[in-house]
Amino acid sequence: HVADVAGAVTAVGGNPVGGADLGLRVTLPGGTGNAVSFGTDPSPTAENGYQPAFSFNANTLTSGANPGSGLTLFEARSGTGAQVFALQFHRTGGVAQVRTVIHTGATGATTTNGAWVTVTDVAHTLQVDWLAGLATGANAGSLRLLQDGVVASTQGGNTAALRIETVMLGVTAGVSSAPSSSMAGTAYFDSFVSTRFTLP
Repeated sequence: HVADVAGAVTAVGGNPVGGADLGLRVTLPGGTGNAVSFGTDPSPTAENGYQPAFSFNANTLTSGANPGSGLTLFEARSGTGAQVFALQFHRTGGVAQVRTVIHTGATGATTTNGAWVTVTDVAHTLQVDWLAGLATGANAGSLRLLQDGVVASTQGGNTAALRIETVMLGVTAGVSSAPSSSMAGTAYFDSFVSTRFTLP
């Protein structure tokens, strides 16, 4: 489920999210009106494996004129509030893309970005499979992104010491509220599910 909604998130009719027949609509009005907008699920408990999936429609959402700018759509955090992994979005040359971000090391201080993956402006199922583990071997730590059931990117590293306690869905970070900011638009999220085991 997704609870504790914060920011400019609107519940809209759609498939179940949070046990109700509602989805999430996130709108950035642009400029000083921009703010992070997300729902929080505090139910994970020291998870060493976490696999969320949800429907995402980028619709009109843009990340601004700077091609290096990115908005965080989903993130998992530890008990101390440190980010464990994330899914980011940007639009460059009119093309919407997403990528994963993995944190590794004893405290998760090392951050590695995955490759950008193109998504069209219709609903797609995005799935992320995260596992805690050592840097190499049969039980290596990993972060895998799937789009509509097809593996789009894979990352690895030492995530053995990391555990997930909270997750956030929406636009959770990367937002600029500068008067000149051209970040703007509306995106839709729906059909959120999560499990401790890899989803089929």
